[in-house]
Amino acid sequence: MGETIRETACREVQEECGIEIEAGELLDVIDAIYRDKEGKVRYHYVLVDLVSTHLSGEVTPGSDIDEACWATKEELPKFHLPERTLAVILKAFEK
Repeated sequence: MGETIRETACREVQEECGIEIEAGELLDVIDAIYRDKEGKVRYHYVLVDLVSTHLSGEVTPGSDIDEACWATKEELPKFHLPERTLAVILKAFEK
């Protein structure tokens, strides 16, 4: 509470990837809604994607992710990303 979206992004990236970033322009906001068999909402995540700039540190996975790495636009297909995730990342490459 009391943390801006950009401050949150910087903190989360530091915790999850071990790097310092400058959070910039808003790219997209995505609602990820997961329902049970009866159609009731089990989880609702709001994902806010920002274009960011690496300031310092080496990418290393934190406790809540398995892997972290830098990737070029050409390398993205090998990650088999969901279509919506890939679209947002490609949008960032245009910035």
